[in-house]
Amino acid sequence: MFSVEEYEFALSQSLTESQLKMLRLNYVAPNSTITATQMAWGMGWQRFGAANMHYGKLGRLIANRIGRKIEPYKNGKIYPISVLVDFDSIDIYAEHFEWILWDNLMTALEKTGLIKAEQWRYPDEVIEIKNLVEGTTYTTTVNIFERNPIAREACIQYYGSSCCICGFDFGVLYGDSMMGFIHVHHLRPLSEIREEYVIDPIRDLRPVCPNCHAVIHSRRPAYSPEEVRSMLQGVLK
Repeated sequence: MFSVEEYEFALSQSLTESQLKMLRLNYVAPNSTITATQMAWGMGWQRFGAANMHYGKLGRLIANRIGRKIEPYKNGKIYPISVLVDFDSIDIYAEHFEWILWDNLMTALEKTGLIKAEQWRYPDEVIEIKNLVEGTTYTTTVNIFERNPIAREACIQYYGSSCCICGFDFGVLYGDSMMGFIHVHHLRPLSEIREEYVIDPIRDLRPVCPNCHAVIHSRRPAYSPEEVRSMLQGVLK
């Protein structure tokens, strides 16, 4: 839609945490593609219409900051949301309408530091590594089970970003730049399921800090969050 430099200029002016969260949800979604329903879920809204409205407002804000009118997308109608995303021929008001974040906007988000790939996309388990020899060239084979970033965000929306075991909060200790950072633990290990399944972010996921997460996976089968919490009873008073 716009150039990287234009998006950078618009993003250099302050955005609300809610506006940043919408962009982050779109960014971390598989192929940076998200539906209005998924956006609403991740934001804690009841209906997809709220996502349409708020994301559209953000698109209009970005266009206004750049100082350019929003070009008609189709049928002579102007959709503010097209400032942020590309979309197919599906009606924009459909519940399962897909939003594909513009590449230039993704680049601008990374260049301005508003989104750090290493913070929002990171693995928490490596199942198997073979032929690891220090100082030599090697081939690594791993089993990768895709994490659903929307389910992750919904889990944090419900439980908060503090560790459910020890209560550690990155934002409190390290400041605003680490606000909201937390690992999310699957109570039912994906490595044991070995198939796709529908995640219930409230039932299946829990926010845990890296230390507690390491303790959970320090044995097989993994410790439960309750078991790890009991280890801390002599420490947490």
